[in-house]
Order: sequence, then structure tokens, then C-alpha cells
Amino acid sequence: MMERELKLHVPAAAQAAVEQDLRGCGAHGQVLRALYFDTPGRELARARVALRVRQEDGQWVQTLKMPGGDALSRIELNHPRAEPVPDLSLYEDPRLCKLFAGLREPLALRYETYVERLLLLLRGRGSRVEVAYDRGVVSAAGRELPISEIEFELCQGSMAAVFVLGKAWTRRYGLVLDVRSKAERGDILAGAMPPAVDAGHTDPAEEHPMAAQACEAWAPPRKAAQAALDSDMDLGQAASACAAECLDQVVRNATFAAGVDTGMAEPALRAEYVHQLRVGIRRLRSCHKLFAGDIRPLAPRIKAALRRSFLVMGASRDAEIVRREIAPRLELAGMPMGRAGPSPRKPEPDAAAALAASPGFQTLLLDLMAAAVLAGPDIAGEADAASGQDGEPDGQGGGSGGQDGESGVRTAPPQDPDAAPPDAEAPPEARKALARKLDKWLRQIVKPGQDFVSLDAEAQHKLRKRAKRLRYGLGFAAAFLDKPRQRRIVAALARVQATLGELNDLYVAERYYRNMAKARPQAWFAVGWLRAMQHQQKDAAQEAFAALAAAGRLKGGKH
Repeated sequence: MMERELKLHVPAAAQAAVEQDLRGCGAHGQVLRALYFDTPGRELARARVALRVRQEDGQWVQTLKMPGGDALSRIELNHPRAEPVPDLSLYEDPRLCKLFAGLREPLALRYETYVERLLLLLRGRGSRVEVAYDRGVVSAAGRELPISEIEFELCQGSMAAVFVLGKAWTRRYGLVLDVRSKAERGDILAGAMPPAVDAGHTDPAEEHPMAAQACEAWAPPRKAAQAALDSDMDLGQAASACAAECLDQVVRNATFAAGVDTGMAEPALRAEYVHQLRVGIRRLRSCHKLFAGDIRPLAPRIKAALRRSFLVMGASRDAEIVRREIAPRLELAGMPMGRAGPSPRKPEPDAAAALAASPGFQTLLLDLMAAAVLAGPDIAGEADAASGQDGEPDGQGGGSGGQDGESGVRTAPPQDPDAAPPDAEAPPEARKALARKLDKWLRQIVKPGQDFVSLDAEAQHKLRKRAKRLRYGLGFAAAFLDKPRQRRIVAALARVQATLGELNDLYVAERYYRNMAKARPQAWFAVGWLRAMQHQQKDAAQEAFAALAAAGRLKGGKH
């Protein structure tokens, strides 16, 4: 069977309210203990397969899960068992048989979960959604991570109903989108190298270096990855795969930036979550620009909201760059500290983390996820129209009886006027057009870059943004391009990006210290040093652009 569900983290401040509201609607409780099996070498996890045996109401049930067609879908195979020991002979799927036959090591218990669940079935306007609120722990190798999540699983109808519910509950309780499964969290926890730390019971306010080290192991920043593309894909399929990969980077880093599993993270790690979140947003926007005409465009309101969020998080990151990277270099260069010192203080509060956890940003992520999963429908505003529990609870809190209630759950959302699918283009011609677009982007960088030192700061910043867009585009289109040419341009472009990134940091720092100099004259030392470093970086950038110009063109894609 296919399981389709949306999962959100329930922060500690909202747990009592969520439980009270569910019980008030007739939710019933269930205790679940699950044992997850894999080989010591994680052969199942590497194949994206999860295998568990779970006790449900006194009955052991063996469950295998594999990826489905999108980020919220999984293939689920269930079999009753007499004992908590997995039986691989139950599976007949050739892919699974091949996987199991090729295991190099025997299966063993790898991690466990213990969950107290509240179940409620909501019905409305042709849809049925099961709500499961789980509280408990995932444990492995003497370590624990808390479980506090609510799942909206589609039983009948459209996934649009699930997103309407998710948005309404996120606004009401301040939930945080988390696409990680219990199996994924358990697998990472089992492989964490630092000494055991009880993350579920450590006070985040206490200094705990060991816990901070472990946090980086079980909550690593999600960096950009290459989408799994096949040269036989048409551009629409490639665009969807690339956009999904970008969105995954955005969502996962937003989860960590919002503090889920990362309450003990060091400031540098928290700053990296924000940085990778911004990278994901920029990549997603670049993906839509590259594949314009082959992918449904983002609604204007979503584009505007992404831009606003990007800028707020950028300001927070700029302050962190000055504090952690530029200030130490200035001190080494001999900057007079003077009384009280001009070094930047740690920003309080962390605006980027607050934004990542905010209901407004989280519902924006749900809109992006809905656009991907629903292949285009725009459900904006539907959660606002939902009333009550945004679906009437079934009479027995999870049973099949009861009357259909009139609710705000809608299964046929209005279509955006831009949602009409683009005309398909023959693959060879489309790929040539893609290469021509990338060559155009390359020319837009190389030509002004020939005289980089004479450009003003605004024009330099514009080139930096275009360089990032091109590099991301080259990564998205890699399967359709001539490999030697693509690699040559990417290598030269990486040098350009590194140089321009350093120059941008110097500009940011100069603005900071120039403002500080009004009250603290010793900050003029920083301004002079930064100006000198900028001149060096401009010369380095000029050389990098010359190397990029010599790297050539893509010339029409792969043949």
C-alpha cells in the first residue's frame, strides 16, 4: 500500500494544547514499541529501506517502507508476526529479493522507538485524514532523541486536505515541518560517533561541550546535492527532480534552524543551518529560472515571501560573519581595541532562527511542498477558510463510524491561472535550448567581468548573484551537457565565486565598522584595513574572470 502523510514537529510549548484539543475531540490512546533492523553496514538504510517490527495493541506487526513518488509518499508493506523477529521470506518483490539476497551481513537490532500515540480521524468534504500525535523517544547505543510530532495521513480523498490541515494547525500551534522519519533519525543517532548524550533530558541552557559535539553528528547541515537525473528524462521531469532536491535542502535546514534536535548546537553550527537554508532558497529560485517553461512557476506571493525571508536571514548571517570571521582577522592585524572594544557582539535575539520557526515561514514551506506534491494546485488561503478542527472528528476518535461533518477541508483547490502545463518540447532541441540559456548566462558574467575593477559595488554584487545562478544551473543541467566543457566552466566559476564571496564579506564588514566609527574612532582602523583588502580581492576577481573567459562555452549541450 502507499502511505501519504505530512509530519510536523510539535514544540514543547504547544504539546499540552495539542493533546488537550485532540482528547477533547475524542482521540484515543495507543502505546507503540518498535524495533528497527539493519545490517551493521547500514545496507538497508543506504538502499532507502526501513524494516521494523512493532507491537501494536498486543500484536507484533512487521513493516517495510520504501520511497514513494514524492517527499510525502512511502510504499508500506505490513505483515503480522508472532514474535519480534523479522522474516525476509515474506517479500516477493524482485527488487527486495535482490536486495536481501545481496546483504553482506546479517540483520540486527539497530535502534528502537517508544511512543505514546493519540489517534483521531477527521472527515470533511470527501476526505478522511488520520491525525496521529506521537510523544516518546528514539534510542540507539545509549543515546536518545525525543519524539514530539504530529502526522496527518491521508486515508481517502486528496492530499490538498492534508495540507489545509497542516497549515491550519501550524498557524494555531506553531508547528515545524520535519520531513525526517523516525527511521532516519534513529539511523543517524545509531551512527553518531560522539559519546552518548541523552539529548532528550539535557538542559539546553547548560554548557555541555559533549552534547554540542553530538548535536553536529545527529543533525548535520543539509548541503546541496546533485539530483538523480537520467539523460533520458525530459526537461519537465528533470526540473521537478531538481526543484524537489532544492526544497529538501530548504526544509531540512529550516527544521534545524528552528531548533528541532539542535537546542544544544554551537553558534557556528546554527549559523551554518541558516547559510545552507539560504543556499537552498537561492538554488530553488535558480532552478525555476533555468527551467522556466518546463516547470510550473512559483506564485508571485510565494516568490515575494521567499525573497523577504532570504533578506532577513542574510542580515543575521552578515552579522555572524563579521563577528566570527572578520573581527578575529582585524585583531590579528593589530586593530586597537580601546575601552570596551569595537568588536561586534553576538546578535540577540537570533532573528534567523526566530524566522525559521515562525508560523508564517513554516506555512510558506507547506505551500512550496504542496505545489510540488500536488503538481501545481495553489492552496493559499484555504487553511484560513477552515473552521473548527478543519475537519470533523470521527465519532470514535480513529474508528470508521460517525457522520461526515461540514468542515474547511477542501479536496479540489482552485487552480492558479499560471498552472497550465507548458508545451512539451522534443528532448534534443530542448536540451540545446537549455545549453544556449546557460551560455547566455555565462556571457552575462564574462563580459562585465573583463573590467571588474572598474565596476561599482552594486554592479559587482549583481555579478556575484549571476555567478551563483549559473553555477547552480550548471549543476541542474549536468546530465544534459557535454561533461568536459561543463566541468571546465564549473572549476573556473568556483574560483570566481570564492573571490566574490570574500569581497562581499569585506564590503559587509566595512559598512558595519564605518557605522561604528561614529561613536568609536578606533574603528577607522578596521575601515582602512578592509578597504585595502578589498583592492586585493578586486584584483584577484579580475584574474578569476579572465580564467572563466578562457574556459569556453557549452555550445549546445550533449550530443
